Amino acid sequence: MKRASSQGGFTLIEVLLALMIIAIGLTALLKTMGQNIHSTSRLKDKSVQHMVVMSALADIQSNTVSASLNHEITRTSHVFGHTWYWRAKITATSVKSMQQISVSASPNQTGPFTNQLIGYRYIP
Repeated sequence: MKRASSQGGFTLIEVLLALMIIAIGLTALLKTMGQNIHSTSRLKDKSVQHMVVMSALADIQSNTVSASLNHEITRTSHVFGHTWYWRAKITATSVKSMQQISVSASPNQTGPFTNQLIGYRYIP
């Protein structure tokens, strides 16, 4: 009489356990990728917003955009196919010939206006 040969392979429990480990790992990977995409999008928006604020500040400093003392102005800038709104306020400083310019920006007309940048301009 011949002896029954043992079959090589994995048991059902081993296969299910391996699938469970793979599923948990892939779930964690998907979550990490989602967070990475969100962070990248947020970083892009903050970079563009900073570029808008820097451009607005340069325009005011070079008198390309007129802004008077103690009045807040709101203007638009079109960057990479999107409209950005920026606000600027000019205030006096302790130095008579210098003015402080405070500029912030938002993708929405109603705000919130964030990423505030402060610069100065010389008034002869």
